[in-house]
Formats: sequence, structure tokens, C-alpha cells
Amino acid sequence: MSPDWTPLALEIAATLLVVWIVFAGIAPMLRRRRATAPARAHMSKSIAEGSDSQKSQSERARALTAAAKTALEDLRRPRLAARYAEWAHRLAPGDPEIIALTVHSLLASRRYHALERLLWASLAASSDARTSPALAVLEKLYEKQLARPDRAKALRALASTTELPPADA
Repeated sequence: MSPDWTPLALEIAATLLVVWIVFAGIAPMLRRRRATAPARAHMSKSIAEGSDSQKSQSERARALTAAAKTALEDLRRPRLAARYAEWAHRLAPGDPEIIALTVHSLLASRRYHALERLLWASLAASSDARTSPALAVLEKLYEKQLARPDRAKALRALASTTELPPADA
């Protein structure tokens, strides 16, 4: 026969174990949130500036670019950075800095098909597609991540041509 204090001791031990497990899981998260608070505040301010309709499109694109850089570099959240960079790209599709940041964040978040769409849009927005930096990135994307060597070969052929095909072809 067990003493009367055994169930109480087991409940206390189980409660202490649960408290320790919860504390061990929450404490690192609280420390991490405290450490990233300035970066999150900067990102929130940039997002607010990027959504301000009173500003010009280029100012809004710059603000969203700053938010994407903060999300990527300080918070280490590439998917969030990719979202803000894509919004900035919609506002300024020809800006090389925004294109580079968007490419970097989409590659880091492994969103290859979204990157493919973005690069094609960048090629369409450029004045000469053969000299656009998006062409080289698109070629590498088809060669490596998307495993489409036939498309990469066609893009290499396009980059090496000296004259454009007729528009009605």
C-alpha cells in the first residue's frame, strides 16, 4: 500500500516538468524577439512608407526595398523579404537594385517559378533584352534550379545574336 503523499508528489513533479519544458521553449523565443525588435520596428516603418499613397512610386519602391533588406539581412526571413521585394519590383520593374534584391531573396526562399516570372517581366521592361542582367540570371535559373537546359541554350543564343528578329515573326 502506498502512502497518501505519493499522488501529490507525482502531480507536483509532473507540473514542474511541464513548467520547465514550456519555459525552455519560450525563453529563447523571447530573447530572439527582444534582439530583433529594432529591425522589426525599422521594417514596419518602411512598410508604412511603402504603402503611403501620397508618395511617388519610386519612393514607395525604395521604402519596400528597405523593408525587404531588413527582412532578409537582419531578420533572416527570405520569404518575407521576397514578398516585399516583389512589391517593390511591381512599382519599379526596371530598377537594377530592386531586381538584384528580388532575385537574391527569391533564390534564398527557393521560389524559383516566381523568380522566373519576375525575370521575364524584367526582360519585357528593359530596352534591350540581350544586354539585360535578367537574361543571364534567367539562363542560370533554367540551367541549374529548373533543369531546363533547352531554354538555357535558347537564351544563350539570344544573348549572342547581334540583330533582333523582325517584330512580325
